[in-house]
Amino acid sequence: MCKIDPELPIRKSKTLSELMESYGNRKEVGICILWISAQASLYSDNVLKIVSDHILPFHSFKHYKNFVLSVLSTLADSSVMSGDNVVEPVEFEDFFEICFDPKKRRDFENFYPKIRNLALANLRDDAEILFFRFLGKLGEKTFMPLSAYGQEVFEVLHGCLANDSSLVDKWRVEFHNNLKESAILLNYLSKHPGDIQYGKKLESDLIQTDEFAEAAVKTPDLIRIAKKLQTGFKKIEASRKRFSWKMGCLVILLLLGGIFYLDVTENGKGAFAKSQTGEFLESYGLLDEAMLGINFSRDIAIKVIDLGSKLLWNIYEGIRPMLQIIDKQIQVYIPEIINYGKILWNYLNEIGNLIFRFLQEKVFVGVLSPESIRKVVKDSLTFIWTNVSYAILKLYELIEDWIRKQD
Repeated sequence: MCKIDPELPIRKSKTLSELMESYGNRKEVGICILWISAQASLYSDNVLKIVSDHILPFHSFKHYKNFVLSVLSTLADSSVMSGDNVVEPVEFEDFFEICFDPKKRRDFENFYPKIRNLALANLRDDAEILFFRFLGKLGEKTFMPLSAYGQEVFEVLHGCLANDSSLVDKWRVEFHNNLKESAILLNYLSKHPGDIQYGKKLESDLIQTDEFAEAAVKTPDLIRIAKKLQTGFKKIEASRKRFSWKMGCLVILLLLGGIFYLDVTENGKGAFAKSQTGEFLESYGLLDEAMLGINFSRDIAIKVIDLGSKLLWNIYEGIRPMLQIIDKQIQVYIPEIINYGKILWNYLNEIGNLIFRFLQEKVFVGVLSPESIRKVVKDSLTFIWTNVSYAILKLYELIEDWIRKQD
């Protein structure tokens, strides 16, 4: 019945509550009633309402506690927690308070993150209600910012703003009614500027507005917090635009390695001693030392490769039985995959032939004929290599001149 009509516990909420009041002291009957609610929650879009109204209230009962926890565990691993479920702000707030009750927190810590993510991901027109309800918690006398409860309140507020940046405009309108709470929230955000994706909107639609300026007159700390927040945004933006020296050094090393490789293969015909680099080192009596270093590095590389290959072979031997099982299962699907691959290849080949004929008949004619393009590419590569060789010679001449001047 609950699979066909999962909203039944919501429509018959009063009846369900009366049944539990009447038969709750009889464990077998109570478990059956809770099971009905649990089954409905697996198919309902209002999963949190069913859990909050008909399952969580019985967590404190000794003979129902294990069943409630098993239901929550099942829900946490089910696909219903990743769907487009309806999570009302009031329901989420009640569930939030239950989860951070010191006596119950450990039981709900695995289930709460999924409910929170579900609530924040599916914010609708009631996002404003959720945001201002949690913003009000910052002004409570018992609120402790550094506690787990306090940090999670900040995370929920940050999640609301991140998933619905239009809340910044509504926050600005109500800013003067929540000065203390807003100052606390901005102070928290100023410590985590790198996590704020809505920084530009926060700066333009809140910090730089007349409403904020008027509030800053009454609360001078807001100016300090705003400056700290803006400074954080500027640092984050500058760090994203900053030149990466690591990447630059890597590019230079790759270029030098490419030039060195071309010098040995082209000028030295594969022999380092006959390359321009080798001749340069030989003129200063450093060729033998360089060859010794190269041979030493090569020996180390060979040993590392040898040890690595042995290690990989041992790993392969260990997982070979599992790979054989997987191979047998894959063999069943290989004919079908090959068949679909042939169909796809024939289709792509046909499309490719059409495109090739079109290019051959309409585009690559005259100046753009294949012969002309081949000649241009060959001449360009020759020109580039000639200039690279010339550049290497000039580089060595400059180094020689600098060494002579030093002597």
